[in-house]
Amino acid sequence: MNMQTGRKKISKAILLNLILGTTLVLVCIFGYFYLRKTSPVDVFRATVPVDIPEYEYVFAVYGGAKNFNNPYEVLVFNNLIYVSDTDNGRIAVYDKTGDHVRDIASKEIQSPSGMFWDGTRLYVADPISGKVFMLNPEGQILDTLELDGILVADVAVDNGFLYLLNNKDQTVEKYELATKKKVKSFGGYGSDPGKLYYPYDLTVRDGQIYVADSMNNRINIYDPEGELVRTLPKKNEETGEGALFVPRGLAFDKAGRLYTVEGMAHRVSIMNTEGETVTRITRSETIEDQEQEIYLPTDVTLDDAGRMYVLEHAFKRVLVYKPR
Repeated sequence: MNMQTGRKKISKAILLNLILGTTLVLVCIFGYFYLRKTSPVDVFRATVPVDIPEYEYVFAVYGGAKNFNNPYEVLVFNNLIYVSDTDNGRIAVYDKTGDHVRDIASKEIQSPSGMFWDGTRLYVADPISGKVFMLNPEGQILDTLELDGILVADVAVDNGFLYLLNNKDQTVEKYELATKKKVKSFGGYGSDPGKLYYPYDLTVRDGQIYVADSMNNRINIYDPEGELVRTLPKKNEETGEGALFVPRGLAFDKAGRLYTVEGMAHRVSIMNTEGETVTRITRSETIEDQEQEIYLPTDVTLDDAGRMYVLEHAFKRVLVYKPR
């Protein structure tokens, strides 16, 4: 017995209608994005969950026997917290619980400001003495870079070169560490791309120099030759969403996200590797069931365990957060 199975053929008219209908749907979708001036890729990204860091306030570090007086920067290394307490002429050192361990102070270091740890040496910028001091972790002076006519605010080291902020001329100065000679100066006063207006902090990552260009409300990124690579943050030009307001301290986490504190916006902003602001932190401790706000932060750093440290200038303390 022969059994014959047959397949229904789709007529050309039906097939043409399917093609035309699909095309019309695609035209409508992309026409919508075109009129809204929105990229469908961006919309897709926005619907995909991203790894956004979250933090919980733990405790605060105060000055110890004496209160902080115009503290400038906070660093954490070798399981210790270092705070440059500028107007007290010391670097105050604390353990991870916030207990005061010791002070680094000497007649030579008059006004410690910006600091940088390269894994071996602690570099300290001193605008009053006009020098950059190089210390061991215990605070002994190993070497000194004497500066001429430079009001140094902060310092960073990378690949045998030292970069410092000169707030007298609003520039970044580059020195060769081996010879202690200046090899380049870049930036300069202004608001044009690559220029600086009262920069506060600088750091280095992957061979690039990041500068918190505070009064221009941006972060400038330069290559080692001083050429501007790009400017952060990446923001919505129409709404201003993602913009910064007086960025100061800078730090990176292990995932490559960039952290900055916005002094006049009273918050910590975190940007992804694309330069987009992914989250902001505004809360500190809770008092009588009321969450308190961060007020006038000036610096931020992270330790190897992922804890975040925020230097809160208004209340002269360091806020310590743990990752959730």
